Amino acid sequence: MNIYHWRDSAMRLSLAGWHFFAAAALAATPPARAQEKIGIAVIVRNDVSGMLLSRTVPISPGEDVFGKEIVKTGPESSAKLVFADSTNLAVGPNASVTLDRFVFSGPTDYKKAAVTLVRGAFRFTTGNSDKRAYEIKTGVATLSVRGTVGDILARERETIVTVVSGKIVACSIMSYRCTVVLAGETAKITLNSATKKTVDGPNAFSFEGICAADPSVCEVTPYQFAANEVAPDLTPYAVGAAALGAAGAGIAAGTAHNASTPPFIPPLFSPASP
Repeated sequence: MNIYHWRDSAMRLSLAGWHFFAAAALAATPPARAQEKIGIAVIVRNDVSGMLLSRTVPISPGEDVFGKEIVKTGPESSAKLVFADSTNLAVGPNASVTLDRFVFSGPTDYKKAAVTLVRGAFRFTTGNSDKRAYEIKTGVATLSVRGTVGDILARERETIVTVVSGKIVACSIMSYRCTVVLAGETAKITLNSATKKTVDGPNAFSFEGICAADPSVCEVTPYQFAANEVAPDLTPYAVGAAALGAAGAGIAAGTAHNASTPPFIPPLFSPASP
């Protein structure tokens, strides 16, 4: 299937006159860019949309996702994208991710895969490709993964990374300062710094609040089984403030980040009891 996906087709059918015929002519064009299909949206909770070819349309469970597509979630919403190499990307509420560039080296692995986490909370779980193939960017950081499950919070002026397993090399895009984040560690990256933080500190971050509210979003799904994992239940899920905990209202409500009221998710590792 090429980039003229049925989501786009549905939108085109609603247009009148020459718009309809122009779209039909484009759809008849040979699928020269068919390789741009890179994965599938396995889990879709509430408001999830994709922008492709300058059109933004809803994404439903089981639909394909493509290179260059921008995937967004609304309040109380989440999604799980499974790429062709079985890499899983869980997306929290009020988030945006751009699927920048995917170059296949085989039918189920990538020579190069680049994504930009524009804003929001994510869990990234690597699949079959060489781990060096992946590059994750945010507004302030470049993250290199090395066989990893990593939780990432992308804000306007900072990125917080917590590694569940493996390691991530996190670098500031301005100062080029880097830190190696190992399992159980958290790092804060800004335009000019990359420093480790304690996982039980006030600004630690974990995706576990979303996982607890909807475990299927965080379960690892192999690509070959992705179509069978599409959930038929479209009942709205509580993946906002209640799922993240009381301190997560900033993300759930989509409020702007500031130093006094940072979006927060309870840390992955609770502080030891006294």
